[in-house]
Amino acid sequence: MAVTLDSTVGGANANTYATRAGASAYLEASAYAAAWAALADTDAARGPFLIRAARALDALLEPNAPGVRATDTQALAWPREGVPTPRGHVYAASEIPRAVTDAQCLLAGWLAAQAAADPTADPFGQDETASLESLKAGPVTLAFRDGKGTAGQDAVRRMVRPILAAAGLVAPAGTVPLLR
Repeated sequence: MAVTLDSTVGGANANTYATRAGASAYLEASAYAAAWAALADTDAARGPFLIRAARALDALLEPNAPGVRATDTQALAWPREGVPTPRGHVYAASEIPRAVTDAQCLLAGWLAAQAAADPTADPFGQDETASLESLKAGPVTLAFRDGKGTAGQDAVRRMVRPILAAAGLVAPAGTVPLLR
């Protein structure tokens, strides 16, 4: 099946926030520039990374995203209504915050770099050793890392969440919402 990117804001078939050209412009000065440039400038080559990044981003944003989806038919979590900007205004219901597209581009570049390093690995897939810190054979001792997820989940927490938190779209790491 051919990959076709659809960045229609609020579209029922949208599968990316960023365009291929927008991602290329964002990534050209990033740590992932070489991995991104090594890919053919086509939807077939770069599209899967943008689509996977959009899905991962939505998984992070959707459960606790501010506001509500702009339409019931939109495929992606954004645009949203009733979301305040960091400067006290409200994003338009037809607007994707720049932090969302920047975060998607960064994550797509990271995914491309991961694929270049090991094309068979899935950074969001399960890794039996991802949460294992140590193993002792006798008498059996297992130690697990606290909060350790897959490499992809760790990348989202480390790279993407700060971009979104600075824009007020998610809470900073290590914080919880206070309800009255």
